Amino acid sequence: MSAVRDLILIAFVLGGLLGASQIPKFIQEYEQRLGGARDETTRLLSGFKAIARRSGQTLSTYAARLAEDRDTSVGGTGKEIQGLVRRNKTLSNHSESLTASHRLLKPFFVAQDGDREIVAATWGAFHYTLTLDHEFGLVGLVIGWLIHATISALIGLLAPRERYRMPRPRR
Repeated sequence: MSAVRDLILIAFVLGGLLGASQIPKFIQEYEQRLGGARDETTRLLSGFKAIARRSGQTLSTYAARLAEDRDTSVGGTGKEIQGLVRRNKTLSNHSESLTASHRLLKPFFVAQDGDREIVAATWGAFHYTLTLDHEFGLVGLVIGWLIHATISALIGLLAPRERYRMPRPRR
């Protein structure tokens, strides 16, 4: 039984080590997609800014004027521009905050404040690799050990071992 428990411990520890070592690659791919999305919204807005400038307006007044138009296609374009402005600002703020955060805290930042659409796209295209990251690997190793210890303790509480009893001496 001890050998099985040791093998399970090794599986949890190695699983934690290898699993946590994937996190930096995922975060890097997320940051690349985030930057690409921000650059794309910036590019789209620059075209609308040029149109607004030619008509002697700022982008915000141009978009508001379009959004208020009774024609649904023109009004929809104005609302779309306003949405792009908000999205660009959100992506830019998120990118700056992510860049400024500590390497070990980035996964928590992405989990809490990450753009769900970009996280989902990154996860959909993510491929596991056999890379080992010493910082995240150590964290994963400790987490794997803690999970094993917790499960072992729970099993011990739920199914206590029968204790060996010394035979009584004969009289």
